[in-house]
Amino acid sequence: MAKIYGQKIPLKILANAWQNRRLHHSVLLYGPEQSGKLETILNLAKTMHCKKSSKGFCDRCSSCRDIHLLRSPSVLLTATDDRMTNIKNYITLIKKNISSAANKLKYYLSGELANILNRHKFGFLKRVSSEKKSFPAGIKLTDKKLENSLEEIYNVYHNFLKSGNINLFSENVINKLQSLQDTLDRSILTADGIKKMTAMIKKTPVTRRIIIIQNIHLINSNIAAFLLKLLEEPPPGNYFFLTADNPADIAPAVITPLQSRCMELKFNKLNPGLITRICREKFGIKQDFTPAATITETLKAVTDSGIQKNKNNDQDLLEIFSKKDYNFYQFEDKVNKNNYTLGNLIQMQMEKIQKYINEKYNSLTAGHTVAEHNDIYRLHRLQKAVQQISYLKNNTNVADKTLLTRLYLLKKQFV
Repeated sequence: MAKIYGQKIPLKILANAWQNRRLHHSVLLYGPEQSGKLETILNLAKTMHCKKSSKGFCDRCSSCRDIHLLRSPSVLLTATDDRMTNIKNYITLIKKNISSAANKLKYYLSGELANILNRHKFGFLKRVSSEKKSFPAGIKLTDKKLENSLEEIYNVYHNFLKSGNINLFSENVINKLQSLQDTLDRSILTADGIKKMTAMIKKTPVTRRIIIIQNIHLINSNIAAFLLKLLEEPPPGNYFFLTADNPADIAPAVITPLQSRCMELKFNKLNPGLITRICREKFGIKQDFTPAATITETLKAVTDSGIQKNKNNDQDLLEIFSKKDYNFYQFEDKVNKNNYTLGNLIQMQMEKIQKYINEKYNSLTAGHTVAEHNDIYRLHRLQKAVQQISYLKNNTNVADKTLLTRLYLLKKQFV
């Protein structure tokens, strides 16, 4: 559940407006990046459509889940902001065991992935091919290359939703996601985009729908006229939520008529204390850290320091794993108390055991005594156990600590 921190006043105003049936058809939310504007809008959408809760939202029913993954017809999103930094942070935090809230992070990760993929799917934004200083350099993809990347990205995305397997996100997949983000960075909302949005709204009528247009301060003054007309005569049951970092950044010709059509909500900058609290409570960061200017920057610093710490810990654990006289309970206690890059260690140990099986099997099959056949039976048992661990690692949510413990016991028993 996306809890919003440090924004009591705008949240109370919005909640009262909805509960008293006085929610304006157009709302402008403004405030610094990562202050909770988008999460607030999505939470309201869940509240509007939740099947299990009459006073809020459960975040578990099919309606809440569909809104979280932006596959509900009740939510349309147009945005160009960066989501890849968060995606990379979440993947690293989970893979490197830096966070104690892996399941929460997988939930947030699924939302960030849906955010990027649905922006492309809706097609409201036009890609810009010309060089402009205001756009990041990025990677300019041809339509063919983009479609080839999307096929793999969608496969990984859907498999991740089913299995929760974080190892699906290889370096190659992350690079393709970054390319998609770069493509979205080089895009703008045009008159055609607004017309397409209007046509989609009219074509698929719903009881209540939220349309989100992020970074309204980037919109061109000429294009704004089409949007203002839509806000002036919105189709019934549709609520428009616009976001901006600072109203002062919106062109004067746009902000004055916009303010006359919108209810305004100001979001505050998060102070260092709140950023620390969010990182600990929401993202499960237990190690000591110094909060940066934003949550994303803080998580990036935490992942960088965590990776270095894990490298040192991994070497220590590798030495323990190789000792034959090390007590199992001491090993388990060591794993539970420290952060390790367990995925890599599991793979390495499985390869070592598999090598042992192959070498031992080849030497045993050279002869055919009864004793040797008994040994072959033991090798078959070991092979089956390793295959099961490999399956659990790649296709389920079984914790790496559990798998590593199984490998340790196998090694003590057979090798």
